[in-house]
Amino acid sequence: MTRLFSFLCTMLISFKLFAVPAEIRLYSEGAAALAARLQSISNAQQLDIETFYFENDRAGRVVLKTLIQEKLNRPAMKIRLLLDGWGSESFSKSMACSLRSKGIEIKFFNQNGGLLNQQRTHRKIWVTESTAFVGGRNISDENFSEMNEELSDWDIELKGAAVSNISNSFSQAWTNRLATIPDCTALTPDESWLREIMNEESWKAEENFSAWSTADVSWHTDEVGNNGSRLVSKAVSELLRTAENSLEIENAYFLPVGEISHELGSAKSRGIRMQFYLNGPKTDVWMARYSTCLPMNEIQWWLDMGAKVSFTPQAKKTHAKSIFIDDRALAIGSYNLDSRSINTNAETLLVIRNSAEIFDLYKSEHNRRMNEGHIVKTIQQIFQSYGLSEKQQNQCLGISVLKPLLKNFF
Repeated sequence: MTRLFSFLCTMLISFKLFAVPAEIRLYSEGAAALAARLQSISNAQQLDIETFYFENDRAGRVVLKTLIQEKLNRPAMKIRLLLDGWGSESFSKSMACSLRSKGIEIKFFNQNGGLLNQQRTHRKIWVTESTAFVGGRNISDENFSEMNEELSDWDIELKGAAVSNISNSFSQAWTNRLATIPDCTALTPDESWLREIMNEESWKAEENFSAWSTADVSWHTDEVGNNGSRLVSKAVSELLRTAENSLEIENAYFLPVGEISHELGSAKSRGIRMQFYLNGPKTDVWMARYSTCLPMNEIQWWLDMGAKVSFTPQAKKTHAKSIFIDDRALAIGSYNLDSRSINTNAETLLVIRNSAEIFDLYKSEHNRRMNEGHIVKTIQQIFQSYGLSEKQQNQCLGISVLKPLLKNFF
């Protein structure tokens, strides 16, 4: 009965009928987004963090240092970390148990599932009792860079009634049977690692925050651990069906399948102006190589249909997941346009309406990214822009032919 009630509540808060007013801020820079997160917990009584991966690098250590300090200063503060068991596999049991010794609660989701067990939490949630952050960023240097912005993404900070909906979404995941506490009975805290954490220098990013804006927002999330709960995919399909004039998409993994692929094609057949900002065919990392090469033949179809497509500059990548429709609805979350997000991963999506200030900020940065990238007419121009050899081009096109076989893994 409790599980059914939780599921029904999740469904109810996932329809735009339940859009609520909120104050929001948009972040395009990772360093500022992390600075805002750290600032948000200074007076918080509770903090919940859910993420796909949490790295033991500078950004990760700064977050952990802040959490430990806050817990020491305010022992009554409740801190819960929920990490995906596969995405955060480098976050060791020793590290987790060391944090538990400091009063920080931690669980891993589906830790023994592996890559082929597709029940993953891909959600990115940072929520206190009064403020929430949602978007595409994991906890890592790559996502939160002090020095440069090699990886582009989006974050939303919000206050208002939707915060409790987001908090409830975290609690549903926290109590799921696949969210497990690490067994620390045979482990002692790693004092040297904890000292390393506490010796980490403070975050030096400028607090380059935009002004607060008002908006109507609706929160959409899948039920963690329930592959049949595809509420985010349903919300995206509904959004795409409402497009009347324009559709602008930024996405890290553009491999649409099923209903999402159908709705994108339907939008184009209705004469909707479409533009995409996507990752180019990188060749250094196997995951990026496959995920960017698989859709090449399909991208040529979009180009032939008149869509405007821009690929990231060679030195940069996008991790963004955003959809902007008709200058009236902006959706930002953890949702890639690939089979894993569409069919299996637990994802999030925040849909923003009635916020001219946020829309202007988004359009300005989105257009900058589009114009900075490689705008092409053919996939051959993509290959030329990236300086791919003939062998690399053939490898990329060969991978693209395999899309029908590999679409369920990317």
